[in-house]
Amino acid sequence: MTREVAVPTNGPMNSQTLHVDPSQIGTTKQAFQDALDRVNGQLRDLRSAHQQPWAGDPVSAETAQAVNQRTFAGDHANAAEQALVGYAQQLSNTINALHQSEQAYRNAEAENSAFWR
Repeated sequence: MTREVAVPTNGPMNSQTLHVDPSQIGTTKQAFQDALDRVNGQLRDLRSAHQQPWAGDPVSAETAQAVNQRTFAGDHANAAEQALVGYAQQLSNTINALHQSEQAYRNAEAENSAFWR
């Protein structure tokens, strides 16, 4: 028996459905949290990696600018930073949805247990 967990997304679909065995919700939630921690680490590393014109000439200045633009362009959907931020948000949404599902499952189990006493 699996439990359906609706996960909000930022894309064209409002949500996606994740099917999880209720006994594995905690483990699944931890796997997503581990992934989120790794993505946040990558974001910290990326944000500290602004390129400087290493040779002090026009060519290295132009190259550094292009690298920084592709990495950090806040208005460019394909920028590495934007991709990681979006992925982190999806992971966070999934963790929150799993937490809510876990709470609902525990509440239902408690009610069922109380009913049969």
